[in-house]
Amino acid sequence: MRIILLLLIMSLAWPSVAQKTLGKGFFGGGVVKQALNKNLGRDFVQDIIERKVSGIPKVPVPEDLERYVLSQKVSFPPKAFPVLWEAVYSREVYHILSLYKEVLNNFTQFKKEMDTWLYYQSKPSEQHVVSMAEQKELGRRIMEMNAELAKLKRYVSSEDEAYHAACEYMLYVVQKVNPLLRGMMEKNALFPPNRKYQMEEFFLHNPRNEKESSWNAFLPLSIRAKQISSKLPKKFKIAVVNDKYDFLDEVYWNHKKLFVPDWQITTYDDAQTLLQDVNQGSRFDVILTDIVVPGGGFYLTVTLRKEGFKGAIIALSAFQEKDLLGKELFEAGFDGMISVPIDLQAERDWPLRVMQKLHNYFYYRHLYNWTR
Repeated sequence: MRIILLLLIMSLAWPSVAQKTLGKGFFGGGVVKQALNKNLGRDFVQDIIERKVSGIPKVPVPEDLERYVLSQKVSFPPKAFPVLWEAVYSREVYHILSLYKEVLNNFTQFKKEMDTWLYYQSKPSEQHVVSMAEQKELGRRIMEMNAELAKLKRYVSSEDEAYHAACEYMLYVVQKVNPLLRGMMEKNALFPPNRKYQMEEFFLHNPRNEKESSWNAFLPLSIRAKQISSKLPKKFKIAVVNDKYDFLDEVYWNHKKLFVPDWQITTYDDAQTLLQDVNQGSRFDVILTDIVVPGGGFYLTVTLRKEGFKGAIIALSAFQEKDLLGKELFEAGFDGMISVPIDLQAERDWPLRVMQKLHNYFYYRHLYNWTR
C-alpha cells in the first residue's frame, strides 16, 4: 500500500507544466543583451557543429567549459527519490516534490541562458570586458538562483545527482562572472547563535523608538557628526576595505574631523592584505568592507569567522537592500549591511550617514545582547 501511495504522489508531483522564464527580461534585454549582442540568439552548440562541417580550425575548448557547459546535464525526475525522509512529515512530500521540480525547472532555464554567455566569453574573438553594471546584474541573478536552490537544502540529499550538479554549476558560474565575488556561493551558518535574521535590523534601519529632532537638519554638519560619534564606543579600531581610492582618500581626510574621530582607522584596497595583517596579530573591533572587492568581501568574512574573529563585520555596498541578499550575508558571517550610492564619497554628509548606521548596529547589539 505504501509503495502504491508513493507512486501516486510522484506521478502527481511531475505534471507537464510550462517552465517559468525568470531570466527572460533580464537576459533578453538591457545590459546583458547589449553585451551578447547577436550572440544571444545563436545556438552555441550549432556554432561548434558548423565549425566542424565547414572545416574552420577548432579552437581548443577549456576543460572547465567542456565539463560545466558542453557536457554537464541536469535531468529530472531523479532516478532515486530525493527527499530526506527524516526531515519531513509525510504530508509535506507532495509540496517538497513540487518545489523540487519548480526550482530545477528554473535552474534549467538559468543554465541555458548562462551557458550561452559563458561559451562566447570563452572565445577570444567574441569575449568582452565585463562591466561593473553587467557584473552587478549577473551577480543579482546568480544570488536569486542560489537562494532558490537553498530552499531545497533542508529536504534534498546533497548526493541527489541533479541538485548536486546544479550547486556545483553555480560555484563555477560565479567565478567566471566576477572573481571578486569569491566565497559568495559557499553555504555557511556563521551567524551568532543568539541572533535571528531580521531584515530591518540587518540593514541597520533606525530603531523605531529613536527619532531625530527636526531641528538637527539645520545644524552644521560638524556638530551633527559630533553628536553621532559621541554615541559610538570609544577607542575602537576599524578597518575599511574598498578598492576605490577616492573613497579611501575621503575616509583618510575626514577621519579626524568627522568620521569616527575617536577611533583608530586603517584602510585597505584588497581583502587579502587585511587577512594577512589579522593573521600577523592586527586587531580590529569593526571591519567595514565592500562586497565586490579584490580578494572578495564574502571570502574575507567567511575566512575571518572560521578563524574565530569576534569583531563586527559590516558590508558597505551599492547593492540594494534585498531580503535574499541580507540572508546570504547574514549566513556568511556579516553583522549588517549599509546600502550606499556608488559615488558615496561625493556626498558631503556620508560620514554622518555611515556613523548613524554604525550607531544603529551597536544599539541593536546592546539591546539583544548579540555575542559571538
